[in-house]
Amino acid sequence: MDDRDEEARRLAASGLSMRDGFACAVKALRYMQELGLSPKDALETLPRSSTADRFVRVSVPPQRVLDRLKAVPEENEGAVIGTDGERVFLRPDRRGTGIFLFAESCGAETAASLCDKAEKQIRNAVSSLTQKTVRDK
Repeated sequence: MDDRDEEARRLAASGLSMRDGFACAVKALRYMQELGLSPKDALETLPRSSTADRFVRVSVPPQRVLDRLKAVPEENEGAVIGTDGERVFLRPDRRGTGIFLFAESCGAETAASLCDKAEKQIRNAVSSLTQKTVRDK
C-alpha cells in the first residue's frame, strides 16, 4: 500500500530465488567449477545418510504416546524425537491404531537402529500408559 518496503522489493527482484530450481542448479554448477569439482567428486562430499520407516501398533491413543515421549510437534501432523542430526518423525495413523516412524541418520548409527530405539520408547510409553489406566480403575 505504500513504499516502505521498496528497497526489499528491489533486492528481491534483482536476486535469484533459492526456491527456483534452475537458479539453484546454476549456482551449484558455478560453485563446482570454481572449486574444480566434477559432479562425482561433489556427490562424494555430501554426508552419507540413510532412512527407514516402520509402523507400530498401539493400544492407547497415539497422541497420548507422543505426549509421553515429549515429541516435538511438527507442522505436518506429526512430531519428532531425536538429537545430533538424527531424528525420527512420528505420525499417528488416521484410525488411531498406531504410529508411523520415519527415521533419518547422518551418523554412523543407521536409521533402522533409530527406528528400533523409537519403537522401544513407544512400547515402554504404551506399557506405562496402560498400567496407569489399570491402576486408575
